[in-house]
Amino acid sequence: MALVYVAMLKDYDGSTDILTVQSERKDLETYVKDYFGISETKDYTNPGELLGYNKIEYSEFEGDLEGVYKFKQDDQISEVLVYCKSLNEAP
Repeated sequence: MALVYVAMLKDYDGSTDILTVQSERKDLETYVKDYFGISETKDYTNPGELLGYNKIEYSEFEGDLEGVYKFKQDDQISEVLVYCKSLNEAP
């Protein structure tokens, strides 16, 4: 069984769009921060601001949801939902 991490951008109407799927948690975080113009190694003309990450304690109601990032860019607040999914690999 393999784990994958899925980042989904939550739109203002409540719908979600997949931003990325990564096999490593750190790669997902790098991608999401880069999406919002936040990186220690790059210069952006309109960088966003990371407002925080709320880790979700496991419950049967939350399922695979691991946590939620909040970003601010151009006076807009965006949420990115992070899921940890397990994939069954064929033998």
